Amino acid sequence: MLKLVRGRSPVLHDVKAPAIRSMQRLSLWMNDWRHFYYFAALTIVLDICLTAIHIFVFKYIEVDWRAYMEQMQGFLNGERDYLNLKGHSGPLVYPAGFVYLFSGLFYLTSGGTNIMAARLIFGGLETTLTILVLFVANRVRLTPPWVVLILAMSRRVHSIFAVELFNDCWAMTLAWVAIALFSYNKWTLGCVFLSLGTSVKMNVLLFAPAVGLLMWQSRGSARCFLNVGICLAIQVILATPFILKYPLSYVRKAFEFDRQFGYSETVNWRFLPEPVFQAPLFSQALLGVHGLLLTVMIYRWIGGVRGIIRIVQLFSAKIDLTPQYVVSTLLVCNFIGVFASRSIHLQFLTWYFHSLPILLWFARLPNAARFIAIVCIEAAYLGYPPSPFSAALLQVGHLILLVGLVARAIPRREAVVKKACESVSPIVNTEIPIPSPATYGVARKRQ
Repeated sequence: MLKLVRGRSPVLHDVKAPAIRSMQRLSLWMNDWRHFYYFAALTIVLDICLTAIHIFVFKYIEVDWRAYMEQMQGFLNGERDYLNLKGHSGPLVYPAGFVYLFSGLFYLTSGGTNIMAARLIFGGLETTLTILVLFVANRVRLTPPWVVLILAMSRRVHSIFAVELFNDCWAMTLAWVAIALFSYNKWTLGCVFLSLGTSVKMNVLLFAPAVGLLMWQSRGSARCFLNVGICLAIQVILATPFILKYPLSYVRKAFEFDRQFGYSETVNWRFLPEPVFQAPLFSQALLGVHGLLLTVMIYRWIGGVRGIIRIVQLFSAKIDLTPQYVVSTLLVCNFIGVFASRSIHLQFLTWYFHSLPILLWFARLPNAARFIAIVCIEAAYLGYPPSPFSAALLQVGHLILLVGLVARAIPRREAVVKKACESVSPIVNTEIPIPSPATYGVARKRQ
């Protein structure tokens, strides 16, 4: 006999109950980290398929590849003056690691003329980066496992890798290798890969404040400065052929801090009048915002004034930081740098897209806001040339994420403090507060 419920048809009530239970079971299954490998495999398959479509269906778009190859031709012909290493779009403005890497690609692609070979190499790199990010996501488990599917769904990211062939792809792959190593507290080896990434493109330096903080917390000031010295030594070694003969030219072009970006290419500030965008005061204001946001977040990460005092006094230590604290700190620091960037071009999406699934679910945001943010960010990069509307969309997405991260960084009484020796629950319930970095980043000392 069917149970009668006021205001409902008994037949409908009987049909709805199994459907609701099925949806609940599906939700539990999708949020169970024991099923992560199903989502990871699906993400890799989707990524390979979309990459193949971009390689074999979409036409190659010439942006900087020909200029890269022309610059490498000059280097391979014996030129060591950075001012004379030029392509059709201008002089070489990347450090020495870029020169060695793309010299190898020069040979692998028959002097840059075999575009299909280059696209296949970059397509393989894109899938490699996706696997790296999946590895890190599985290590930290700060999101429901199904969220990793977002990694394979960016039209613009696939285009940057497989259609436009930018050097940002290589720099960020090396940076994610460093992030994976840092999550295991492998600070020296991680610094090697971070420095290699910086030698391809300097945007990797956006991670530097967080890396310095984490190394100081984990190993003390002495080891921190030693690893910084290793990073600098790698840069000097790579640059030796150039700085022995033309040191000023190399420093001036490879680390062009005063570089001026064109107004027509900017994605993030296109809604501003050009005089405002080009004004030195605007650049200085963004630098101030960057410094302020980093100061606020670092203050919260280390637990206020007492945390600052403890860190300053820490000369030598052997403390393992939790992977959740390490990775979230690195990714938040990088995003703050992107948010306050003087100018963002279309290829710069690779700087932080692969961190968005982790950051959005790490942030204190409702699910609706998370999806709005990711849609706004992706949509802003799809159009070319950039427009005031696309720039506004991008800022909306960035602001939603930034607000969620700032709110998330505030330690709360209801946060569940997990000891380092405790295992991470296989099921992530986004409704249950996860401790802020200031709490769960407290590490265990090595025995």
